[in-house]
Amino acid sequence: MQAVIFCCNHVPLPDPLAGELPFCMLPLAGKPLVERALESAVKAGCTDVILFQVEHPEQVEARLGKGEKWGVDIRYAYLSEFTGLGYALQTLQSSLADEMLVFLRLAAGSIPLHELLGKSLFFTDKHRSSFEDVFILQKFQLDTPGLAGAETGGEAWECLRAHGRSCVTIEANTERLVTAYDLSSYAGAHKRALEPDGLRLPTPGLDRSPGIRIGHGCDAHSTVNYNAPVLLGQDCQIAHDAEIGPYAALGRACVVEKGTRIVGSVVMDNTYVGRRLTIENAIVRKGLLVKLDTGTVLSIADAFLLGDTELSDDGERLNWLLQRVIAGSVLLLCSPLLGWMYVRSRLAKGRPRFRMRQVAGQERDNDLRGGKELEILTIHQLDTDYPLLARLPALWDVARGAIRLVGVELLSPEEAERLTEPWQRLRFKAGPGLINPWHALDRQDWGADEKRVMEGYYTQSRSLRSDMRLLWDSLRRYFF
Repeated sequence: MQAVIFCCNHVPLPDPLAGELPFCMLPLAGKPLVERALESAVKAGCTDVILFQVEHPEQVEARLGKGEKWGVDIRYAYLSEFTGLGYALQTLQSSLADEMLVFLRLAAGSIPLHELLGKSLFFTDKHRSSFEDVFILQKFQLDTPGLAGAETGGEAWECLRAHGRSCVTIEANTERLVTAYDLSSYAGAHKRALEPDGLRLPTPGLDRSPGIRIGHGCDAHSTVNYNAPVLLGQDCQIAHDAEIGPYAALGRACVVEKGTRIVGSVVMDNTYVGRRLTIENAIVRKGLLVKLDTGTVLSIADAFLLGDTELSDDGERLNWLLQRVIAGSVLLLCSPLLGWMYVRSRLAKGRPRFRMRQVAGQERDNDLRGGKELEILTIHQLDTDYPLLARLPALWDVARGAIRLVGVELLSPEEAERLTEPWQRLRFKAGPGLINPWHALDRQDWGADEKRVMEGYYTQSRSLRSDMRLLWDSLRRYFF
């Protein structure tokens, strides 16, 4: 059986969210809607899939590939705009099977295909479901007058009925299947997907209790209040006194701070949610909040309210490489001074001496034991009362990639282990560096908590440009 899935027949998402991802990539119980529709088609027995797309096709292709993961063959078709069922299918008529399972709108759940194959039903009103957006269509029916411009299953059904042709539809929005085509229907699908007796969609993680599923690598304080149903993606961090649920789904690597309440909402991957916020019936994507009931969009500029916990891979690699090049260049210029200091320290008593120092690095996944653990790094240091000279040998550690030129404070492993709150541990998503966020400021007598707050903000907002600006401002303060 061939499945034809339309990812383009829906009410557009509100700007600026529409500029960042397509509707079909909204998560449903931890996976994009289009992936849930594909899983439904595969479970029904489809081995050949055609996906029609309009917006951001690269995101869908990057997620699904060619279908090897599911043992199917996926072909992608692109439309400048969706103008109707028949018009779209006629563009690929030579590739269509004689019989197709059509997802005119995205659907997730169980499709009883084996019960429907071979049936030839001429529909009367009692056969009609609330949504006939998943149905079986014969190739010869494409020439039915009016079918070309049909945008819903109901319109397609009316065309076929008016010309005496049969159609088999699948009842949607039941205990087995839901459809989503706008924010309101998406909200309903989200709730059905999380209910313990709902769609029973496969999700990774472990059941903490009935209706509460926790992803691998999550770190939640013992005082967190869960109200089922709840789904937490992997590597989430939840601070004390937070309230999650009911009907709350958090994506991968989300951070929720102290006292925050999340109800009936979807928090997408790598999103930071600040302290003592209340989020109800919304989609949260980094600095954007979209109300599911009204479609209202709030863009939050304050990274301490809503923000991003991830730096793009390309920007991170370029930043890391540039810092190593700068450190290597400075090290080369200072090598005569370092050589002279090293010889003096070896020959004369009471002179500054070189030594090795252990510092805490980034937090990494422990594949053997599970959970997270801190890297322990060894760097070079000079025993002296002059901070600038003391850190000069560590330029070698920056050049070899062990630490960064610009980053969070160099803390000992013991000091790092005492940082237990999620807002404090945000710093471990960035690497330690010789130059820290406060070095560019005139005031230098910062307390430990003040430094951790600045590091948290730096971790969420850092970029190549901001790191280079911090480096320049720090050097200018020291030397000019």
